Amino acid sequence: CSDEQRLELSKHEVISVARVGLWFEVLLMGMLAAHAYDQDPASPHTQYALTEIGDETRHSVMFARWADKFGGSDYKVHPAVHALGKLFRLVAPTGPSMWAGTLVAEELLDRLQRDAMNDERLQPMSRMVSRIHVIEEARHVRFAREELSREMNDAHWGPKRYFHRVFTAAAGAFIARGLISPKVYEAVGLDAKTARKAALTNPNYRQTTQWMGEKIIPFLEEVGMMNRTAKSSYYGIDGTISRPLLALAGGDMALAIGADVHRDTNEDTKLPEGEAITYAKIVPGHGESARTITGLFAEIDAPVTKTLNLDAA
Repeated sequence: CSDEQRLELSKHEVISVARVGLWFEVLLMGMLAAHAYDQDPASPHTQYALTEIGDETRHSVMFARWADKFGGSDYKVHPAVHALGKLFRLVAPTGPSMWAGTLVAEELLDRLQRDAMNDERLQPMSRMVSRIHVIEEARHVRFAREELSREMNDAHWGPKRYFHRVFTAAAGAFIARGLISPKVYEAVGLDAKTARKAALTNPNYRQTTQWMGEKIIPFLEEVGMMNRTAKSSYYGIDGTISRPLLALAGGDMALAIGADVHRDTNEDTKLPEGEAITYAKIVPGHGESARTITGLFAEIDAPVTKTLNLDAA
């Protein structure tokens, strides 16, 4: 795509992140209200939860105005994610998945916004919104981490804990992939399916996703919200050289030669606590794979006439 499309796309991506952030803030407020409903309103714990609801209300308004400032396109989350959110709101306040899901969403966004608020290339409003949200969410993240640790200490082994793990993993996957709506590509004249597929398979996207989760994943492992870890890596280099060979009626015949070398690895490991779970013993404790792929290519472009062009690769 052109530089103009890239600039326009970045604007629509900001709107998408703001809209998804707004959706999650509203979802979080509902869960916090349900959590506070069964607590003693006179306790500092409940009062802090109510204070956080107030903070999230202001954040919701901020995100809405932020999106409107950039054009206000209504990039909603996928209907499946929206439906999962309704289920999550009903189920999560009864256990650890409320706090774990909150942390996944908040800390993934926190990594992006900490980087954004210090990037002088970005629009000032986006930097300021990011700064405000990072500062105010810092105490919310601490509160959620403490609550998750407490909940996991009280949680029993077995299917109930497994349910919260699976539910959190599903919510995290939907949140990570749902920040950018496929409709942003249509807004800049690209085919949504093709562009979405290209984005999800891009090594930079995968590295960015891993970077976003670098803070929250170790904590979830520490408190017992994960019984396995999976890691993957992708490293590669490619290059192309080209030159004209001779002049034809339609233009210069050109030759391009290129090479590509990349290596990817995968590792899957059962955490120590997984050995103590009966239903987890049927799965191997460790597995890994790696491969190195190399490739060479050459292409000749021959514009025989103004209307006839031949290619060979």
